[in-house]
Amino acid sequence: MHHLVWLLSCLQEPRASGFRVLLQALVVLWCWLWLDGPQPVLANEAASVLPVAVALLAVSVTWALVARLCMERCRHWCDGVGLLLSLAMVAIQVDAAFILLMTLNAALPFLVISATAVYGRRAIAPAIASTALTLLWAAPEGYWVSRPAYLAYALALTILLPLVVASLMAAMRDIALRAIASREAQGRFVSTMSHELRTPLNAIISGMQLMEVGTVSAAQRHALATVARQAQALRHRIDDVLDVASIDGGRLQLRLHPCSLRSIIESVQATCMPAAADKGVLLQLDGSECDVWMLADGGRIEQVVTNLVCNAIKFSPMAGEVWVSINATRSGDDCQVQIEVCDSGTGIEAADLETIFSPFVQLSQGEARCEQGVGLGLYIVRLISDAMGGTISVGRSEAGGASFAWRFTVASTTEVDPLPSLEELLQSHAASVRPLHCLLFEDVETKREVVERLLQSAGHRLSSRHDGHDARKVIMALGPDVVLLDLHMPGCSGWEVLESVASDPGAPPVLVMSADTRVQVIERARALGAAGFLCKPLDIHDVLDMLRGVAER
Repeated sequence: MHHLVWLLSCLQEPRASGFRVLLQALVVLWCWLWLDGPQPVLANEAASVLPVAVALLAVSVTWALVARLCMERCRHWCDGVGLLLSLAMVAIQVDAAFILLMTLNAALPFLVISATAVYGRRAIAPAIASTALTLLWAAPEGYWVSRPAYLAYALALTILLPLVVASLMAAMRDIALRAIASREAQGRFVSTMSHELRTPLNAIISGMQLMEVGTVSAAQRHALATVARQAQALRHRIDDVLDVASIDGGRLQLRLHPCSLRSIIESVQATCMPAAADKGVLLQLDGSECDVWMLADGGRIEQVVTNLVCNAIKFSPMAGEVWVSINATRSGDDCQVQIEVCDSGTGIEAADLETIFSPFVQLSQGEARCEQGVGLGLYIVRLISDAMGGTISVGRSEAGGASFAWRFTVASTTEVDPLPSLEELLQSHAASVRPLHCLLFEDVETKREVVERLLQSAGHRLSSRHDGHDARKVIMALGPDVVLLDLHMPGCSGWEVLESVASDPGAPPVLVMSADTRVQVIERARALGAAGFLCKPLDIHDVLDMLRGVAER
């Protein structure tokens, strides 16, 4: 589709003006070379048409510059003028030197194709009529009457051929426009759903973090940790769907950081054990003692293994078994990992092996078909595996069920210290970072309260507003050290606030907050002057790290 869009753009201004200038320069060169040519007729035509050709070259260069300046405001108008200019240049020069420049008639079919690419099917008939009249008018008197065979050939060249090609081009243009509209609609869907789905999760995760700060018993802390882990798992599943919706070219983004293979497997076990227990499935892990530290996207690895294990549990019979085998070996600076997941179900039919990694494909096997799911699990598994340069194979286990083997290689790293508890993190931050006055623009009251309590526990002072109305005046009046700005607010868009505030050289740094984490959104925020980008649900570690950076400026 990218190639199709590029091809259509080449037939439109301002790119078409570049081709026009090049063609006219070749005409000038051709005429100049024939000034002293061996045939007097051609030499005379060259002498008479050369000044005209030079003048038209100047006109085409001037128009190319004008088209580049006016293209954004008057695209269709510029395209129309460019087509008329091309038609006039061919007609004038062929009329002045028909024999010398007869080959310029070959450009006429391309004008029909260009007009169709710009204006669609409605331009085919007038474009063909214009080029046919130009062909007939530019010829010397009686030329076509004395050469009826040439006339038939010329009309076929200027009518039938461009008619067929233009019809195909019109169809391609319609397809390209629908694809572009679909992509724009998909982008709006991703942006909206990112906000709508992640917003309540933000309040849940942040609220649990606040509860950890308070005085709780060991049992309560364990329960909070379990709920927090499941909330994060839900966040990852939401990211799954949004990743698939926003994916381009079949690639996913990887966020590399030091992670422990043992910690990943323990998290998978904690997530999948309740489903196994409900079904009476025995979940066995071999190799959970592997204590290998890797520089990898631990969340993506956990995502793959969780999907495979959950599928194995789903397709295992009641009181069945699922085996997970993990092997990791170091090889120089790399770590080679193999994870195999087997079940005791009925296995996968050979006919289904070609489609199980396709999106929205669900196998219809007994009770498993009644399980919840939309058929994205294995598709996402394949995407992540490919993004990591790994391979995944499917076979039959010794118990007759399915067997998935995932192999990948990542960089090994040294063990890192475990992250401190939230309470320790906030206390350490308050003791080492100077207090800041933070101004928060956030339309959801619960999130304002959560951020306020967390930042106060970290030693900072917070002012907040529920919308971006008169944001610049508010900032000037309050004089905060840093601004936390939500991009999605009623009344006044966060983009408008960012643009107005960041343009002021005396304004405080602005940290943008959004659930829409597409690359183009982050790049746009940075281009408008944002000092940082915080993904929702907010990670308190990221927030405190950015505030530390502001305090150290």
